[in-house]
Amino acid sequence: MTKITTPPGFYSEEEMAAFLGKSVSTLRVDHCHRRNRVPPKTKFGRVIVYSKVSFDQWLESREIKHSAKFPKNYR
Repeated sequence: MTKITTPPGFYSEEEMAAFLGKSVSTLRVDHCHRRNRVPPKTKFGRVIVYSKVSFDQWLESREIKHSAKFPKNYR
């Protein structure tokens, strides 16, 4: 069997699953159900890869930004 190499600028499905702390099968199920818990994927035939640029944008969009507003009587 031929080993599939990931194109430059992309993460493999296994790398993305490991980074997100999920199994590859959970990653696939999340995509199947269109859950927003996974970054966008790209398919090359049967091979699924994740663009590093798209992943960075997806990660940045999930950033939680807090404003430091305290009540007037806060001490």
